Order: sequence, then C-alpha cells, then structure tokens
Amino acid sequence: MSDDQLGSEEFHFWNLSGTDRAPHLQGTIGEVFGSKWFVGGYNALEEIQRRVRLESMTQHMSEIHQWYRGLTLYFVAQYGAWDLSSSTISEERLQARGVQMDLLGLGLSSAKVAIDTLLTGYYSVAFATIRHMTETVLQCFYLEAFPERAFLWRDEPTPENIKRMGAGRIREKLVKRVKSIKPESDRQPLTEYVEEMFRSWKLLSGGSHPSGSGLAQVVWPESDDMRLVGGTYERYMTLVGFDHGFFAMQGLIEQFEYSNRVNEEWRQRFDYWQEEVADFRLGLKSDPAVQKFVAALEASRKARADAAEDCAGGDIPGNQSSECPVL
Repeated sequence: MSDDQLGSEEFHFWNLSGTDRAPHLQGTIGEVFGSKWFVGGYNALEEIQRRVRLESMTQHMSEIHQWYRGLTLYFVAQYGAWDLSSSTISEERLQARGVQMDLLGLGLSSAKVAIDTLLTGYYSVAFATIRHMTETVLQCFYLEAFPERAFLWRDEPTPENIKRMGAGRIREKLVKRVKSIKPESDRQPLTEYVEEMFRSWKLLSGGSHPSGSGLAQVVWPESDDMRLVGGTYERYMTLVGFDHGFFAMQGLIEQFEYSNRVNEEWRQRFDYWQEEVADFRLGLKSDPAVQKFVAALEASRKARADAAEDCAGGDIPGNQSSECPVL
C-alpha cells in the first residue's frame, strides 16, 4: 500500500498525509503525542473511543449509575486484609477461602474493565469480561460446596484439572450437590440460579468469540465495502451487556453478604441495589431489539456447541480434542 493510499480519507477518519505530528489528545492520563507513524493509530482509535463513550453515557446514564453503585459495594467488601487464620473452621475451608479471595479480586477487576469496554463499544471484549465474571461466580459457589477441591486452583494445571474446572463440569457438580444435601423444597431456587448463571456464561460465548454475532459490531450499515474500526455504539448490545453484567456482579457481591467483612448499612444498600437491578432486567424482557440480539447470540453459541459435540465434550471446556472449537 502506498503512502498516498495510507493518507486517503477512506483509509481512516483523519489524514495521515498532513502534519508530521499526530493529533494531540488532551485530558488523557499519560498524554500520547509524537510522530504520526508512532502514535497516529492509537490516537485515532482513542478519538473514536471517546465519541462512543460520550454517546453511551448520554443514552445509558441510569445503568451506569447502577453499575458504579454495585462496583462500590463490591470494592468496599473486597478491599483490605482477609482473616485466613480462624480456628473455628477446617484447614480445607481456610484454603478454599483463600482461593475465593483471589477469585473475587479478579472479579472486581473484571467488573471495572467490563463497564469501560462496554461504554466504549468494544462489545466482544466486554462480553468476554462479563463471561469471566459469571465463571468466577460459579467457581466461588463450587469452592463453598467442595472446599476440599481448592487444590485444583493451586496445583500445576494439568489436562484433567482443567476439565474439572470448566464451567460445564462445575455446573454439573453443583446441581448434583444441591440435590443431594438440600430438602426438596429448597432445591429449586438454588438449582435454577446455578442453571441461569451457566446459561448466561454460554450466551456470552456467542458474542465474545471473533465469529457469528461478535462480528455485528464492525458492520457499516451504509456500505458493504467498509467496516467500522475501534469502538462502536449499538443500543441493544449495550443493554445486553448491562443485563448479564448486573447478574454476574450481583452473584459476586453476594459472596460477601453473610460475611463479617460488611456491616448492616452495606447490607441495606446492597438490598436496595438488587431491587433496582431486578427492575431494570425485567424491563429488558419486553424490548424486541434486545431479545432479537439475545436470540442471535444463542444461535451462534449453539452452532459452536454442536460443532464441539461432534468432537468430544460438548459444552465442557477443556474436554475437546485440539481440533474442536473452544466455547
């Protein structure tokens, strides 16, 4: 490609053939400036990202406020030292608590990254990050039910251990444990919760892979010959991200609800936050654009699952041959 082609407006949103200096972006935490061939691409993408973020914030301020409130509840509960020296619980349980502490720390970071990527229109990355949050919830529940398995997170990863830690295998074990120890009247809410979290994890797989519904964010509706680059804003994608993100964050924050790390004021604020989130999520069930995209995600995920089933392992990550698609 010639320098003239690189400098044409069709190649990007600003002209590389002009000044020797790339556009200087004000207000960044580490301002990026220099030769156009050094920082030009980054600055152009950053400019797009800022426009998308402004659009997202204009359209979704209420959801953003809810996310920030949830993130603050999460941070307050997670931050600070953890007491892992109690003499009132078993060594196995203490080991499991240590792993849960690590997992919840990762979950907090994911919750911050998820809102940043969601608002800037990097939907595949946002969905993958929210999927990370849902998997973290499942793993925390697994450790609560099977504290003796905490070694799986500490030992060197082997193919067998990776199979045991897959979201599909964890969901299967959790449902069996609930049915074996809970009275019949208490089983349904718990098993439905685990199943819904796993369904969320599977659904997000359809949008986080570089295929299927994940490609929708680069389509330019005005031209078949052009593709969008950088962040893009799509209302229905953003709402789906908030829907599953709130569900995952709620599951993560719930890990603290009955611990001594939070006080009564925290619990009251968490209860109120959950009510607000439940109302928002219920409203999305009647949004046709959101439900259409959810159906497309599910179709994309199912196609990958069917392909994996032809190999060996279905929906259980880590249980396929090297030639199988990873869900």
